[in-house]
Amino acid sequence: MTELRDFVSDREVEALFRPTARAEGLPARAFGAEFYRLEQERLFPRAWCAVGVASRIPEAGDAMPVDLAGWPLMLVRQRDGSVAAFHNVCRHRGMRLLSEPCRGRSTLRCPWHSWTYDLAGRLVATPDLGGDRVKTAEGFDNAELGLKGVRLAQWHDYLFVNIDGKAPAFADYIRPFDEFVAGYDLSVMRHAGHWEGAYPSNWKIAVEGAIEDYHLPWGHPELMQGVAVRNGRVDVGEDCFAAISGRFEYPAGQGPKIARLMAAMPRMPMTPPAEPDRYFIINLFPVGLIALRADTVMLGLMTPDGHDRTRLVFDHYFVGEAATDPAHAQHRQEMMDNLRFVAEQDIRFNKGVQSNLATRDRLDFPTRFSPYWEGAIHHFQKLVVETLRGDARQKAKRPAAKRSAAKTPAEGARRRAAALGAKRAPAHRRVRAKKPAKRR
Repeated sequence: MTELRDFVSDREVEALFRPTARAEGLPARAFGAEFYRLEQERLFPRAWCAVGVASRIPEAGDAMPVDLAGWPLMLVRQRDGSVAAFHNVCRHRGMRLLSEPCRGRSTLRCPWHSWTYDLAGRLVATPDLGGDRVKTAEGFDNAELGLKGVRLAQWHDYLFVNIDGKAPAFADYIRPFDEFVAGYDLSVMRHAGHWEGAYPSNWKIAVEGAIEDYHLPWGHPELMQGVAVRNGRVDVGEDCFAAISGRFEYPAGQGPKIARLMAAMPRMPMTPPAEPDRYFIINLFPVGLIALRADTVMLGLMTPDGHDRTRLVFDHYFVGEAATDPAHAQHRQEMMDNLRFVAEQDIRFNKGVQSNLATRDRLDFPTRFSPYWEGAIHHFQKLVVETLRGDARQKAKRPAAKRSAAKTPAEGARRRAAALGAKRAPAHRRVRAKKPAKRR
């Protein structure tokens, strides 16, 4: 059986786990077709993976197919309002049940031989199974032939699945991120629309390009118009997330169009330590991507479509009635168009890195990280290795790690900055899960 060490040597793993300034990135082999097959077997089934948003299937009987790295799934709104996930595979001959989103169904019917399932996945009809107009046959028990369910959890509007059913409890997985965004009242955000696209690259290249803003001045100069200070920062959370953020400062009276758009939209309620003017781009490992500001949230997916193509799905949210009020329609559209424009600018970078993988392999070319800007990428690559090795599950069996000696994350950041002797060094903060309360 193929193992991680078949692609990444012990020396390369050691080099990856060095401090960011001295670390070397994953080798080019880790972005190829054979490594992707290993990820399909050992990474995506093991992790909690974002696969969609509940707002896209709002009513009972609404369903949509999703693909997670070659695992065909479907999300189905149940009669009680909950969402269930199933493998998108008929129990008869393996036909894909659902090829497009549907609305208001009472059952899910296989298009090939019409085997029919209710919304809970139970097999309820097998027409002509035993002959003309004979619905039953000896040896068939419908109760044993329901759809194969998939473990599902919901965080706000985000839907997550764990295919092998063995990941730690979702509450434990998401806890560091819940603590990280505790200052933002995300409950007021409402769905406003979505769009889709694609990058011509491996999914990891796509994610890595999203969680570093080192390239902004050259890759997205429009965003940097008039910026005097960026106030960059990196935050990471155990086996859960890696985030970059910034708080742009402009000379008085200056600033790009996006700053004016932000001023026109209502902001969600916030409490310290949330910063009203800081933006975040966050990878919820492995394929979730969140853009977070005081006035808007984007819940995104960067899912593999083969080893060398990444599908993008971005859903946008605004505060309360601002998500649907016609008075805000122009501002909403301009803000969504801005994000799409920035994402499409990154196509050339994804294509350029993907096209050089074979050369990197031939040259045995090690990549490096900017210690200031690219700590999130470094953390992401280490999570890839740790998940393939099963480290996250081993950690889940141990008591939670002790929290930093710092009283608060901000205090910890100040101490690290002082130790570095840098006024504007980014705070590479590690958010740890709290120990669960003892049951009485």
